[in-house]
Amino acid sequence: MRHRQGLRFGVLAAIGLAIAGCASPYMSGGSYKSADTFTYVSTPYAPKTITVLDTRTGDEIWSVDIPVGSQLTMQFVPGKGEDTVYLQDLMRYHISDEHRHFGPLASSVSVPDQHSRRVVMTLRPVPEFAPTAEE
Repeated sequence: MRHRQGLRFGVLAAIGLAIAGCASPYMSGGSYKSADTFTYVSTPYAPKTITVLDTRTGDEIWSVDIPVGSQLTMQFVPGKGEDTVYLQDLMRYHISDEHRHFGPLASSVSVPDQHSRRVVMTLRPVPEFAPTAEE
């Protein structure tokens, strides 16, 4: 009987680890593994703007003001961009409620490869509060 319980526990533990290994939680500071996924949370005293720059030209490729109370999750996928020479990688992203930890990254934009891009985070003037339902 003990053997079956031990086996059952082992199987359940393996399934749990497999599921945890497949999912990358979206949290400020990253997923704590090399998934090339980043999450930025915008708060009243740290409202964030994220910009992706092409370091070869200094051009701004993409930028967004993250609304207060929301988060931006972005993931870089090598070799999936629309241009194999200039914009080689694909950046998938989604702006959601700050407490969302899983889900699809529904939007995307082509970006330069990892050696030719820089992600810049800037803070907007504070305090900045989320709009109320009346506004």
